[in-house]
Amino acid sequence: MFDEVRKLLETKEQAILDQVCNLCGENILSFRDQKSLEEYHISAMCQNCQDGVFEVDPFEGDADEV
Repeated sequence: MFDEVRKLLETKEQAILDQVCNLCGENILSFRDQKSLEEYHISAMCQNCQDGVFEVDPFEGDADEV
């Protein structure tokens, strides 16, 4: 697992220069909002990969639930 993370960190800058996603390799087309674009410059993930990584966990309840 650490090797995979290290590889992603090593290739992140090149992915941004090439305007491709560092996870799936697809060309970058657009982002939903400014926050998503900012996240791309941090992680080099396209909108679809960001949606998958940051999706809400359906098994997590509200903090107020008992």
